[in-house]
Amino acid sequence: MMMLALSGCSHAPLAKDFNEANANNIAVQTVNPQAGKTNGALNTLDGEKSEKALDNYRQNSGRVSSETMLNNMKN
Repeated sequence: MMMLALSGCSHAPLAKDFNEANANNIAVQTVNPQAGKTNGALNTLDGEKSEKALDNYRQNSGRVSSETMLNNMKN
């Protein structure tokens, strides 16, 4: 009975790089660790410009005319 109880406690040893991906994700997602300590201006978008950009995006059909493509290649 003792052998049966102890057999459930074994596990494989952990790899040397165990938790490395998690530590990397934390580092990548930390953009500015001092952000709460600074009183600088926030990076914001201009409302009018961003609204125009969004409208252009929504109206874009995804198709480009041949003339536009040729003009872009010349420049």
